Amino acid sequence: MQITYDFVSNSSSVSYIITMKKEIVELFARHYESNKEIQRITEFIKEDISDKGTRVYMDGEDLLFKKVEFQTDDGTNCRKWIEGKEKK
Repeated sequence: MQITYDFVSNSSSVSYIITMKKEIVELFARHYESNKEIQRITEFIKEDISDKGTRVYMDGEDLLFKKVEFQTDDGTNCRKWIEGKEKK
């Protein structure tokens, strides 16, 4: 699992398709348990995809995915997006 903290783009928006297998996310979280920022991002993504994502059963695996779009005209980055979602 790779987490991108910030990005730069010349377009007005950037989209990501985030795919999650719960067991892999939990393994990733244990590996980075001493990094509180990665823990916070991982937990947020896990909860967001679990609540609002689409569940797919493929090759005997239960997967979740969600399309996330960022508007980049005002310099939005992943940190601002997560902090804004946590306040709601």
